[in-house]
Amino acid sequence: MEYVITIGEIAKTLLSSTARLIGHLISYNTNIKNLEKELQKLVDKKATEVDPRVDEAERNLEIIAESVIRWQKEVDDINQKGKEFLENDIEVINKCLNGLCPDPKSLYSLSRKAKEMTKKVLGLLQEAAKFDEITHPGPPPKIGSTFITEGIRDFESRESIKNEVWEALKDDKLSMISICGIGGVGKTTMVKQLVQEVERQKLFDEVAMAVVSQTPNIKKIQGDIASCLSLKLDDESELTRAGKLCQRLINCGKRILLILDDVWSELDFEKIGLPSRGERKGHTIMLTSRNKDVCNKMGSEKNFPVDVLTNEEAWDLFGEMAGISIDHHLHHTATEIANECGGLPIAIVNVQRH
Repeated sequence: MEYVITIGEIAKTLLSSTARLIGHLISYNTNIKNLEKELQKLVDKKATEVDPRVDEAERNLEIIAESVIRWQKEVDDINQKGKEFLENDIEVINKCLNGLCPDPKSLYSLSRKAKEMTKKVLGLLQEAAKFDEITHPGPPPKIGSTFITEGIRDFESRESIKNEVWEALKDDKLSMISICGIGGVGKTTMVKQLVQEVERQKLFDEVAMAVVSQTPNIKKIQGDIASCLSLKLDDESELTRAGKLCQRLINCGKRILLILDDVWSELDFEKIGLPSRGERKGHTIMLTSRNKDVCNKMGSEKNFPVDVLTNEEAWDLFGEMAGISIDHHLHHTATEIANECGGLPIAIVNVQRH
């Protein structure tokens, strides 16, 4: 059988192919322009709105939401792929101008890919529009990280006491202990060293500390403890704040070390919001005070007295601070200074500084 193809049929076929090609080119161009426009919107959104908020949050030690971190990464990825795709588009257009246009199927495939990428970009733009709080407050820094204990001299008379306190902190049967001694003897310094060790070894889940002083400010004590525990207390009555603080301590299910430094007189734990002995599940309260009787009245189960430095330790500290070696020529001077300072580390340090 013979087939006769007329010129009209050939022309019809060519016109049909050309029309399809033109149609694909128009569709391709439209999808490319849409991709270019929406991708630029997305990049601008990230650069001018989301990234600055994230940067500010990080400076304020806030935690960035996982969804935001993922969004930033996806935007970077789609932007990179989009750039590569649009660079390829220039190549396609140049080929068409030189009569080397890809076949309609290839154009259709490229056009569809551009449309899919645009859909992904639009989805990311919609997701960003729903961002409200992109961060939440981070945990407060561990209080041990705020203490400067490097370079503090460790004395033999202190090391044994510090070891005993450490063992007491590990004893679940003890819910309140105290470190006692006259002012300037080094109680707070010892506590700071112990806190750093507690945090290093993760002996407790959380550590909170408040300075009580001679004239206790209940709201300040509540606020200092709450801040360490990431608990927000509004400017409410002491009673309301105490209730919130107590609930946080009792219901959290964590082991917490509470430190009340520089206690001068008996404190009303209920007024502050600290659990009573029977309610302290895994909690330990550590006091520092000049008065052992005050600690006993508050229910301290074990007291650790810290005495003044021995003469040898006082001489060594003075020599170290003065940058000299205490030989027999300076022994008398060092002894006089040590006696004058009463063997108190803080006094010896201050004498040398002045």
